[in-house]
Amino acid sequence: MKSRLLPILALLAAMPAAAEDNWQAGLGLNFQDSTQLSAAEMNFSHGRRVTSSILAGYRALDFGTSDLSFTGEYQFRNQFDLGSNRVGPVRGDLTFRKERIAPGVQWNFHQTGELDWGLDLQMRFTTFKASNGVAASRNAPWLGAHARYTFQHAAGVKPFVGFRVARAMTAVPAAPTAQDSVSDATMKAMRRMDGMWDASLQAGVRF
Repeated sequence: MKSRLLPILALLAAMPAAAEDNWQAGLGLNFQDSTQLSAAEMNFSHGRRVTSSILAGYRALDFGTSDLSFTGEYQFRNQFDLGSNRVGPVRGDLTFRKERIAPGVQWNFHQTGELDWGLDLQMRFTTFKASNGVAASRNAPWLGAHARYTFQHAAGVKPFVGFRVARAMTAVPAAPTAQDSVSDATMKAMRRMDGMWDASLQAGVRF
């Protein structure tokens, strides 16, 4: 009986060490594409372009100098200005709210315990709601590159800071035209304002 218990006890004793640093959680400050629509596209222009989000991840596979993680991100609901004052189907100033969820996978490379970098792929599900009642959505894969520094001196919970850039892997959303209805023009403008790239500063903990 003791001989059978020893391997089990050894495995249980090794589990906390094996699980160390497998989880991560943090916050992101996102700087979005400053895309604007030209006068021919109804003169929509972005207002505030900075958003915040919460991040989570789990390291599923560890290959020594690299690892594969599953990630998730929720971007808080933010309000933006569309700022249309052009003749056409949409007149006057508009605002819209935007939020998103983004599951993904992340491939990390690390030569030291402090610094890692890599690539990630997110599927972003973004929803919009304009002040004139029009709603829209945009679902698109985004490819990103990131770098992160982890402070190893902390016991148990290890803080990190990082930087990430990403780009949509789809065509630029169609622009509104003066021939569109109010609803179609607003939907196109909101998708267009979602941009094609963004950058983010991230901070959090690994545990």
